[in-house]
Amino acid sequence: MAAASLAPSAASASANASASASASASSSALSSPASSLLAWLIHNGASTCVKAAGIHSDPSSDFDDGASSSAPLLCVSASSHLVLAAKSHGLEKDTVVATVPRQLILTAQATYAAPLIASACASTASAELTSWVTQLAMAVAAERAIGDKSFWKPYLDTVPRRADVPYFWTHRQRRRLQGTEAEAMTLSAEARAKHEWNACVAPAFKQDERLSKVTYEDYLDARSTVTSRAFDIGGEERAGMVPLFDLFNHVSADENVNVGTDRDGAMQLICVRAAAPHEQIFNTYGRLGNAHLLAHYGFVDARNPVADSARLPSSLVRAAAAAQGVAGAKIAQVMRDVDCPDHFAVAADGTPDHMLLEAISRMHDTVAPPRAELLAPLPARTLASALSKRIAEFGDDVEADDGGSGDENDKSRVGAASCVRDAELGALRACHSNAEQLAANLPEKTPANNSAANAPWDLF
Repeated sequence: MAAASLAPSAASASANASASASASASSSALSSPASSLLAWLIHNGASTCVKAAGIHSDPSSDFDDGASSSAPLLCVSASSHLVLAAKSHGLEKDTVVATVPRQLILTAQATYAAPLIASACASTASAELTSWVTQLAMAVAAERAIGDKSFWKPYLDTVPRRADVPYFWTHRQRRRLQGTEAEAMTLSAEARAKHEWNACVAPAFKQDERLSKVTYEDYLDARSTVTSRAFDIGGEERAGMVPLFDLFNHVSADENVNVGTDRDGAMQLICVRAAAPHEQIFNTYGRLGNAHLLAHYGFVDARNPVADSARLPSSLVRAAAAAQGVAGAKIAQVMRDVDCPDHFAVAADGTPDHMLLEAISRMHDTVAPPRAELLAPLPARTLASALSKRIAEFGDDVEADDGGSGDENDKSRVGAASCVRDAELGALRACHSNAEQLAANLPEKTPANNSAANAPWDLF
């Protein structure tokens, strides 16, 4: 069956709101949003070993989970929405934790706003404005706007209004990200979101009375929800919000469950690593560094095996070479010959990208070494100079800034920002120290007078 026919139309989504309300009413004895979600899922054809009977305000309580095969294998903490293995069972490898039919997945094609989204995409030439992020964020904002009329209300009630990503932070908290990759990602996301809103989302929503009151802040909230919780569902929809699946937190390695599909195209959550009783069940969002996790999901993994690299803009390398007397025309030619990117990578241990070694070596008419520690003194000086400028972009040490509120949320944000900042600065400083050592024996002399050749406009 074609993927498009598996998702409900906007009309059917609205019509099914009554079924949603009925499912919610039938679970009135179960107080938590998670329990209402599970009842709604089962009512609408999903299957899961997370049962309503396994939901407890205290997941470590000595509840009777029984010994039968029908007993719940997992429980959900009503207070924190952590998914844990039930006391006496644990979770065995290859267990299908949940199967969610495609008609329960919230997509841009299955939403009240689907006609508006389709029309906006058809009338917009920019691929950026019609990205899956824009479309799905519009869908989430629309479903929230229609409230109780939304078919997905039991699901959306379990989803935080926004992800705690840095563009919702205070100015003081964001200062700690200055110079980092997370800051660059955040600024880029903010700029894209504003452009999406002005050029596509706001004009589309103004055409519908119920959506005309959606604000830019509402869209930002929905966008952060999408970038932190959407799944790749394949097919024509590409991405969607899969109920229940996003209750499972991320871990960077040794996750318990992975996402897959069955023969009918339904999404499945399958156990790939057994869990002991009361062990929290983790999914993985991918092998992602902490800068990416913070910018897109709003948290870092303190034990992340994926080490963050740091960026060294090629513009700083160009300027550093010019300061050493290399002609601007030569710099530009080398950058073209080497096909240099806008940014070079510096690994967590301080090892620079070999393309960077190739470029600065050619600029100084030396042979690029196979390893950074064999770099000739003059290219090493250029590298050290560029790295000094890059390190300065992080600003002064802000660790001594005690102007925060001191609450747990503030401490969490500051700690996450410091984790990212320290990792990137550590990589840059290690590379800088090595480059300075290699350049130490270079005789001090004034660069040749190439002022005309090295005019700023000649460097590019």
